[in-house]
Order: sequence, then C-alpha cells, then structure tokens
Amino acid sequence: MQRQYLSTDRGFVFEGGAKIKLIIGPTGAGKTRFLADLATMARQEGFLTTHVDARTVQLGGFDQLYSALAARLDFAALARRVVGRVLAELGYGDPGLKPGETLSAWASVSGHDVGRLRVKLSEELHRRLPENPNMDYGYASGLLRWCDAIAWNAEEDAVGDADPAAAGGLLEYWLRGGRVAVRDCNRLRLRRSSDRFTARLWLRSLLHFIRMAGISGLFGAIDGLDVLVEPQVRHTGGASSADPGDARPATVQAWTAFAGGPGGGSVRYTKQRRDDLYECLRALIDDMGLMPGFFLALAGPPALVDPSNERTGFRSYPALAERVENDVETVELNRFADEIQLERLWAADPEAGRALADRLVSAIAPHADFGVRQRALAAARDQWAVRDVRVSAVRRSVLAVLNAMGADADSDRTALASGEGADLEEGYGDGQ
Repeated sequence: MQRQYLSTDRGFVFEGGAKIKLIIGPTGAGKTRFLADLATMARQEGFLTTHVDARTVQLGGFDQLYSALAARLDFAALARRVVGRVLAELGYGDPGLKPGETLSAWASVSGHDVGRLRVKLSEELHRRLPENPNMDYGYASGLLRWCDAIAWNAEEDAVGDADPAAAGGLLEYWLRGGRVAVRDCNRLRLRRSSDRFTARLWLRSLLHFIRMAGISGLFGAIDGLDVLVEPQVRHTGGASSADPGDARPATVQAWTAFAGGPGGGSVRYTKQRRDDLYECLRALIDDMGLMPGFFLALAGPPALVDPSNERTGFRSYPALAERVENDVETVELNRFADEIQLERLWAADPEAGRALADRLVSAIAPHADFGVRQRALAAARDQWAVRDVRVSAVRRSVLAVLNAMGADADSDRTALASGEGADLEEGYGDGQ
C-alpha cells in the first residue's frame, strides 16, 4: 500500500494525488503503531509528516483541523527551500540558506547585485504565489511576505506584540491559523485570520507551497477518534503494576504501563463539535482532487463506521456516511479500500504479525538476556495463531510478552478478555 501511494516510483500521492484512509480496529489492535509506521515510510519518501491526537487537541471546524496539521511544520525551512529553488531557476543557483543566514550576505559574497536580486526574486515569488490560481490570494500574500522576511531577515514584518503562543512572530502565527487582531492584520497588510470557511483554501494553498519547496507532500495522521464514539473515561496516566492501590489484574496494569495509559487529555466532543468534525471530513473528501500530495490517515474503533451506530458514528452524519461507506463488501482483504480493518490485515499477513512481535519484544525487554527474549518472542508469535475476537491480536501479543518477562501468569485474564481496561489505547512513540 505504501509503495502504491507514497513511493517516489510513480506513487499516486507522490505524483500529486490525494487520499484519505480509515484505519479501523479495536483498542489494542495496533492503530497508533500502524500510523507511526506509515509516517516513517512517508518521511523516507520525502513527505512532511504531522500527527494529531483528537483526545488532546480539539478538532471541529476546518480552521481547527488546519491549525492542528500546521502546528508542527517548519514554515521557516519551507520558505528557505522555496526561495532557493526559485533562485536556482532564475539562474542564480540555490544559496542553501541556513537559519540565521540572509540573501544580502550571500549576494555580497557571490558577487550579485543585491538590489537587482531582490527585485527579480520578489517579482517571481509574486507570480508563483499571489498570482497562482491554485492558491488563496490572501494566504499566498502572507506566504510572499513570509518568504521575504526569512530571506532578507525583515524582522519588522515577521514579529510584533503577539500572544506568547505566537513566539515565532505574528506573521508565522497567522500562517499557522492563529487568531491575529484586526489592527495587526492591517499593519502587516494581511487579510483576516483563517476561519472554518477560508481554512479549506488555506490547506490547499499550503499543500501547493510544500510542493513548490520540492517536498513530496504532507502526510497527516489523526489518532484517537475513539473519543467521538466511546465513553470518555480520563485518567492522569497509566497505573504502575507496583501500585498497591490499583486493584486491577496485573496483566491489565502491565498493559497500561506498556501502552502509556489513555493519556491525560481532557477534550470532550459535544454533538455539535462532532458534527462539525464530520462536516470537515466530508468537505475534505470532496476536495481531495484539489489537494496535491496529501495523505490523511484517520484511526478509530469499529463503532466509528458501524452502520448500526446512528447516534455517534459516521452514520449520525448522513452526508459523511454516504461518502465513506463501501458499496461492495469483499471476502478477501483489499489493502487499497478506503477503510482498512486492522484485524483482517494482521490475519491476512502473518509475516507482518511476526515483524510486529519482534518490535514488541524489543520495546518491552530491550535489555533482557537472549533466552528470555526468545521465550517472549515465541509467546508473542503463538498469539497470532489464536483466533480470539474478544481481544485484538496485538494486545494478546503484548500480554504474552509481559507474562514471559515475568508478569503474574496467574492473574485474572478473564477480565481482560471481556474488555476490562477497554479505555486504554496504545502509545504513539517508538516501540509502542
């Protein structure tokens, strides 16, 4: 799947297409790990990657989605790359600007006339940004000013009396979707800040800007969509198996410690906010043909797409449900369907299961001796032959490894198999 969509060798998204994928699986099925692996593959193919957890970041309208996706992108590096590519095409060569370096210093060393260089660069950037019919004029004008600020160190344009959250300056804060006062927008000659109507155009424009920088595209991962459909039980963190006040079975405690618990997020979704997010996803699906180099992966539980869940799932928003439902249910696993059922994927790919077991052992017992690691690995692999639909194969593998590493083998596993601790989700970090 990764090769067909993201590969530099005629991959669909790499070539300028766009795709949304639903990663569906019960708690512990490996959704977060799957997203992390996809992100790693995307980075290897030259994509920018960003990760959003709906349990800790409020999502709703398109403006919130845009801000979440743009939060961790390096806008300064993007500007330097765009400026470098434009200068190379103008015949000046790519200066390869680094943080803190300016075109003025580079031009002086290279023997170029600074005034002429600045005029030619400004004209070409204006043609490629504000005059680009594929980009929102207001947002592209902001990008033009941003490129100028980064290339020439025009700090008076990039900074201001911003909120502390806007540490990178008002202009960068505005580009990331932050709310900037009207007087500051006027001072910087910017249009109004993004809202749920203009943010769709901003995201499209950002994707074009990323491609201008010579980058394959943007891979976005949205995890934790179980918060939309499941009871929102919140804890301060995973309980330690050594905690005398924790009455849960030892294997449940060990799983919590391994997975990092459900997180400390406190975001809650009302029906209105959930509908706002569903409308946002509906709009994204409709706009995929206008989003070059965009791959969005959404991870959630089966209840999200359950046809009988008309209260909180996709079925509760008919406009979205009509766009994501499959017309034909195939017997064999289809890796290119818009919806990927992880349990079916693992069952159809034993080699992937064995590879995941190897990672689990390395994550849980990186310093164990060879014999213990081999027992843990064998225990994990054995679990992939067990067909127990009550507990995901990944969770059963983790528990098998934990038991092999010395967890209480006589603890009450019936409670875990029946779903106790179902509010626990796997961690996103390396090795999880």
